Amino acid sequence: MPSLFRNIFIIFISLLLLTQSTSGAEGNKTDDVNVTEILSNPKKFDGKKLSIVGNYHIKFESHVLSDGNRNRLWVGRPSEYATLSDINEVNNSRSRVIGTFISGRSGHLGRYPGRIENITHVKALSGWTEFSPLGFKLEGIIISPIGNNALFVDSRGKGWTVKEGHFFPGIISKKVKRILKDRIIFIEEFENYKGIEVREFEMVLEKNFGID
Repeated sequence: MPSLFRNIFIIFISLLLLTQSTSGAEGNKTDDVNVTEILSNPKKFDGKKLSIVGNYHIKFESHVLSDGNRNRLWVGRPSEYATLSDINEVNNSRSRVIGTFISGRSGHLGRYPGRIENITHVKALSGWTEFSPLGFKLEGIIISPIGNNALFVDSRGKGWTVKEGHFFPGIISKKVKRILKDRIIFIEEFENYKGIEVREFEMVLEKNFGID
């Protein structure tokens, strides 16, 4: 009998420890959200540790995680688990950032509605380390007598085509000027201390699926 009670006691303790371990893991689980979801209800996420996927950009006085449009979060201080060099490596990438979301005016001149602090993880998503300035990847170009088309794909695999003249809204507005058989030429407008400036940049296609 004593051995029977001892075995029952051991089983009970083991189940208790397993239950505590499982609930502890669930309690430490990091929620997966995007920038748009956070800013649509910032009070809901305020003070929570989150796993956030967005377009990461570092410029002068600008460390930003965005959804590709005007929704932006300031990226603040990393913790001891993520260094500044880790962050710099994912510049202009579709990235996953794990940290604590803090609601309220943040960043340079308080222009951002929230920030990510105590960052523990920063990593570019697989296949997107060379992320385009648009937040999308150029997947193909179709040359046609009735008008050239370009195929873009986002990080979820969703694709769509655009024609010359297509306008991309965002932090810096961009317009498709020309679609050539191996590249696309964009025009972008941005504002600085000189006023509104216009410049061109190219996105080169890695593989050409067009028909000459």
